[in-house]
Amino acid sequence: MNNAFSVAISNRNVLGKNGASRILIEQAQNFSSKGAQVYLYVSRINKALVSKNITIKRFFSLNPIKKVRREQFAYKFKDFCNKSNIDLSIGNGDTVHQQILFMHNLIELENKFVPKMQDL
Repeated sequence: MNNAFSVAISNRNVLGKNGASRILIEQAQNFSSKGAQVYLYVSRINKALVSKNITIKRFFSLNPIKKVRREQFAYKFKDFCNKSNIDLSIGNGDTVHQQILFMHNLIELENKFVPKMQDL
């Protein structure tokens, strides 16, 4: 029986092309380094960015309507969190039901203008 704290982080696309992807990966690695079981719930991902101790859960839809795919993604993330007894859920606006919402546009600005701790 695994008693690790479980964290699910959702973002439809984690491709490493923007600050939100980088922040999401940093969050996942930080939780994982502290012993949490981390799940990334995504539609598309660059697997090379993710360490092996982080579990990737992929959402796939053939629906051609983007709005419907987004709604399905949000519903399936909520369903995954409930079925998996996730202790902490984190989203960035692609989902409706999460415990922590991070605003990626603000995060990208923060990364441009606020120095990192190691740079101080």
